[in-house]
Amino acid sequence: MDDGEKRQIWRSLAEGLRKGDAGTHLLTFHPRGGDDVLSTSAHAFPNSDQLLDFNMRQNGHGDRTKTWQRIAEDYAREPVKPVLDGEPLYEDHPIGFDAGNQGYSNAHDVRRFLYLDLFAGAFGHTYGHHTVWQFHVPERGEGVNRPLGYWREALESPGAWQVQNARALLESRPFLSRIPDQGLVVPSAVPEAVPGTGSRRIGATRDADGRYGMVYSASSRKYMICTDALSGDKLRFWWFNPREGTHIDLGVFDKRSRVEVSPPYLGEDLDFILVIDDAGYRFPPPGRGRVGRPENEGEIRSR
Repeated sequence: MDDGEKRQIWRSLAEGLRKGDAGTHLLTFHPRGGDDVLSTSAHAFPNSDQLLDFNMRQNGHGDRTKTWQRIAEDYAREPVKPVLDGEPLYEDHPIGFDAGNQGYSNAHDVRRFLYLDLFAGAFGHTYGHHTVWQFHVPERGEGVNRPLGYWREALESPGAWQVQNARALLESRPFLSRIPDQGLVVPSAVPEAVPGTGSRRIGATRDADGRYGMVYSASSRKYMICTDALSGDKLRFWWFNPREGTHIDLGVFDKRSRVEVSPPYLGEDLDFILVIDDAGYRFPPPGRGRVGRPENEGEIRSR
């Protein structure tokens, strides 16, 4: 959609769909990948244009694309319109279409984009697998961009089962009042350090009324949160494991403005989600309520 003629062709197609189904189906536009303005449907169809029901972004299958920043940009457009990443980095996909130099993505990459996008304001997310989309089978030879294995086995890939944990987590708290709020995370004195702006970013979301907050850390290191936007005099803390869908109940603490937290395990590709509740609301355990039992429950310290 990089010139007026193409834009008119797509607009005519969209108007025809609207007329044909009388508005029965939701309508959006799948943009191309990359780092320019063409990676959002809002470039071709601004929010003031009522033709699309929601905006779509595309990652471009890179592992360092700041999709959360793109989501936040579309989330802030007016008038308000929902947004999601319709083509994030697929699991077992050649990173940047260059497996020889960059290797393949994995389940951690899937989870990282999933939670950072959702916490930045996305209303949903897409899961994809490089072997499944092309239904790769032995008789097709090498396949497109050298898929790893065949599609039936790929259905059991870790990321395919782990994305459901995100839905269970978000639906275990009031859902429609959730907003992005990076103010829950206290910035590092070193801008690019954790919680910085790179691939190890820490993302945050909360209830609009402050009844709960959630913080996703792509790598497990100590970090500090600010609880000023949360309600209540007492806060309940939980760890949620996005790989297993389990939780650890850390208990109830008096509210303090600054709290330093340390995840159960420390490691560069071990992601965890901190859930903080206003204890007065007595929310159920996050996710499906499955209890995790690590050797170390992590640490909560007032500062």
